[in-house]
Amino acid sequence: MSAPVAILGVGVIGGRAARELVSGDSIGVSLGSSREQRRAELERAFGSAVSVSDIEGAVSRHTRVVVLSGAGDDQVRLAARHLADGRHVITTVDLHDDAAALLALDETARAAGRTLLVGCCFSPGLSDLLAAHAGRSFDTVDEVHVARHGAAGPRCEAHRRGALVGDAHVLRSGVFETERAGGGRELSWFPDPLGGRDSFLAGTAEPLLAKWAIPTLQRASARLTAQPLEHLVGCLGLPRRAPGGSEGGVGAIRVEVRGLLGGSRHSVVLGVLDRPGVASAALIADLAVALLESGAPCGAITAGSLVAPGTLLRSLRRRGVRVAELVGHSG
Repeated sequence: MSAPVAILGVGVIGGRAARELVSGDSIGVSLGSSREQRRAELERAFGSAVSVSDIEGAVSRHTRVVVLSGAGDDQVRLAARHLADGRHVITTVDLHDDAAALLALDETARAAGRTLLVGCCFSPGLSDLLAAHAGRSFDTVDEVHVARHGAAGPRCEAHRRGALVGDAHVLRSGVFETERAGGGRELSWFPDPLGGRDSFLAGTAEPLLAKWAIPTLQRASARLTAQPLEHLVGCLGLPRRAPGGSEGGVGAIRVEVRGLLGGSRHSVVLGVLDRPGVASAALIADLAVALLESGAPCGAITAGSLVAPGTLLRSLRRRGVRVAELVGHSG
């Protein structure tokens, strides 16, 4: 079967993205996993609708877009290889250091005439799209602040817990500063019925990607929610319970964009309430479809920079992902 899209490292997000592409868009997909047990599961789940093999066998001369959803360092290595081989690449990293390593491949992508999409999941990913969409209503955007609740699956949950310890990268006056992750407690308000949740500075990639996409940015931060006991365990450096094997429940993101409009300060807050794996898969499917069309920009970009934000949000709405405006005011 000729498959223009290959998904390598098929966890919760990769599996759902494959389902979106096969059933919703009628696009051929090949799936690659390094684990024999996972390959057997995928064959049972998809039947003849997709081809399943190991990581190497999933990519052929027909492959035009590669989606990477495995470990972060593997994504960096594989992205460099597939860009050099002339394929577009979609990555799903969510940690700062992994995103920085992928952005360093910008020249590689440009030289190959291909697109490298960095951090295309719930947040970063959908959050970058919301920031780009909100930014259309400003003359100049100078602040982006993101908060996230929930996780898509075991790997995402492990990343979430890990991002609440170590370093958090906060943009101030156009320069990144390092603060202690897990600090800076703040009440973040998400779409109902989730409401207000305690959130903490985290070592995730949203500030770095926001600055990459919006050169005028002066301030940016990323926060993750955590329960009081979970946060205490992290602060004390105690062993954490290993994440479970099932997909997470309902999650949410909140994106606050600030800037100038007509000489006055203006702010817009957008939010999404959804299962992170479901929303991430819908986003990846739309991005893959866009890359299969002509005219994709070359180089490393974020999820909000591939096509017009409004166009992509309308497509995501058809897939069931809905955006709410939480706050919008001038002052």
